[in-house]
Amino acid sequence: MTKNIIFYFTGTGNSLKVAKDVAKGIEDCQVVSMTAYAAHKEALPLHDAQRIGFVFPVYGSVPNFVRRFITETALPRHKDLYYFTIVTCGHFKWNSIATAHTLLREKGIPLNAGFAVKMVANAIGLYAIPANVDAILKKAQRHIDVIAEAIQRKQSNRIQRRNPLISWPDKFVQAIPMMDKDFNISTECKGCGVCEKVCPVKNIEILHARPVFQHRCEQCLACIHHCPAQALNIGNKTQHRKRYINPDVGLKELIQGNTQVNTPAVGYWD
Repeated sequence: MTKNIIFYFTGTGNSLKVAKDVAKGIEDCQVVSMTAYAAHKEALPLHDAQRIGFVFPVYGSVPNFVRRFITETALPRHKDLYYFTIVTCGHFKWNSIATAHTLLREKGIPLNAGFAVKMVANAIGLYAIPANVDAILKKAQRHIDVIAEAIQRKQSNRIQRRNPLISWPDKFVQAIPMMDKDFNISTECKGCGVCEKVCPVKNIEILHARPVFQHRCEQCLACIHHCPAQALNIGNKTQHRKRYINPDVGLKELIQGNTQVNTPAVGYWD
């Protein structure tokens, strides 16, 4: 039985990178995608866990899939169990940690600690990838190491209350599933299927060698950033914008992570 479990949700790998690095600082820790666990709960019992964490990106608020995962997953409750969350963001954490705290509290579970890590902003429908990627990742690494040490010591921190003045992103997130209607596919598309495989919520099907979107999008943009031909775009905004994939996360591990639960925490996947 794994003593420590970190659930992650990711598009370009930032949150998986954080989850893996934190796992290295915790003995006997397994890193599992929320997508895979939601489909294969029976493969990983949680009742004896000592630490359970949730690592996910901020899309103005908690991603819809993450919100459902926390709400619908049968999570254990015992006095020695330490719950934490780490949100990755390009600019602001908004109410994401406070929202995760509320979701857990509604299940009778305390959130012992919440952390935010600024990673490379990758919402290229809104802006270009920053030029100082290496500097951002280097600074983030120092912060991740501090967080990992705090989690290893089961250190609690104060969870800020939701700020009603910045609650509008919650409504924005609710509208996200239909935003894939703005995606378009150029003639460069080869029908390779990478977009279908890398999507963490199975929002894409390849039909007649072309991706078809199912309107349950999370706007993680995994499909756009990982398309080898850069054939997927948002309107006319992204055609000439650089793509981003976390340099420490491979396409293979993202794809396998979407389906596999029983994988070791550290050093998994080639």
